[in-house]
Amino acid sequence: MRTFVDAGTSGALGIEDRPILLDAVAALRRGDVLLVAKRDRWGRDVIAVAMIERLVAKRGARVVSAAGEDTDSDDPASLLMRRLIDSFAEYERALIAARTRAALGAKRRRGERVSGIIPFGFRLAGDGRTLLPEQSEQACWRGFRRCVARGAR
Repeated sequence: MRTFVDAGTSGALGIEDRPILLDAVAALRRGDVLLVAKRDRWGRDVIAVAMIERLVAKRGARVVSAAGEDTDSDDPASLLMRRLIDSFAEYERALIAARTRAALGAKRRRGERVSGIIPFGFRLAGDGRTLLPEQSEQACWRGFRRCVARGAR
């Protein structure tokens, strides 16, 4: 038995960004089992999960979820249940992304910083959250924009 640990790696990443998962699949032999904690931990993209599952099956192995999730059988009902679970995992990933975009947009509209980087032309206020214009850098930006408007490249 070999153990592959993909700790700290998001199931939202593409297959190409999951080298440990690919190594685990490559190490599988006929009759082996790839044990995953939960289906959404090894993928939150229906197509990617189906591709990985197909690769595992072609090697004569199978995927089993420690959380259950109908991985004990390949009967039609179990297959349908797995696909539904995978679809809901992908849906949840999309909801998280939408909420994050909305929250960051709201912060930007309030003039708060949205990353660890303070953009050129601004400085951080004493509250540690609000961006305030930095006059000398803003003057540089105005000069830059004038040059571009005149055709400078």
